[in-house]
Amino acid sequence: MNPELMAPSLLRRMACWIYEGLLLFGVLFISGYLFSTLSQKRAFVRYVLSWIWFIPPLAILAPYSLSGGEVAVLFVGWVLVWALLSRFHPQRQFWHDAWAGTRLINTQPVEKADGSAPPS
Repeated sequence: MNPELMAPSLLRRMACWIYEGLLLFGVLFISGYLFSTLSQKRAFVRYVLSWIWFIPPLAILAPYSLSGGEVAVLFVGWVLVWALLSRFHPQRQFWHDAWAGTRLINTQPVEKADGSAPPS
């Protein structure tokens, strides 16, 4: 067996596991803090409504035994349909955003008086 492909020692693998756990804790802590302090109800409603991207294909898949390619076509097809339906919204927002009372906006940096953009 190639020595370069050998697993590291148990101690080293456990150290990696603890490090990954610390990173995950940080991510979960920050997201939990933000979710618990900002617009909880609206964020939750938007989250629930965003499942419209997945529930219809999942409901169609339930009674059938489809191959991986068929599942991919079904999901991609539904995502395209759902994305195209946003063209019928007056402001071209996704419908789950409109129903949740949220919206995605595009912002550009404000130019300074001398015509240059601020540093990013």
